[in-house]
Amino acid sequence: MMKRYILDFSASRSAADMHAVIARVCSFPPHYGANLDALWDCLSGDLETPAEFIIQGRKTAEKNSAAASGFFSLLDEYASENPDELKLVYR
Repeated sequence: MMKRYILDFSASRSAADMHAVIARVCSFPPHYGANLDALWDCLSGDLETPAEFIIQGRKTAEKNSAAASGFFSLLDEYASENPDELKLVYR
């Protein structure tokens, strides 16, 4: 059964905000480093899969933070490389 996570980035103003959202919603471990390398590591080892991310507020986050593009690119790349583990739905 696929685990669904609702990630709302509409209030995100920085990379730290985006990492805080995903860490909280996905229950990443306390040692999560809040950077792109740590995000990849948690997606590949700490996330209950198969998973579906319902992503809200992408456009707002990209408007508010230069780091958002890299953050979402990493999610897109991970999902495309691991389609049986992670599905992304942008709303």
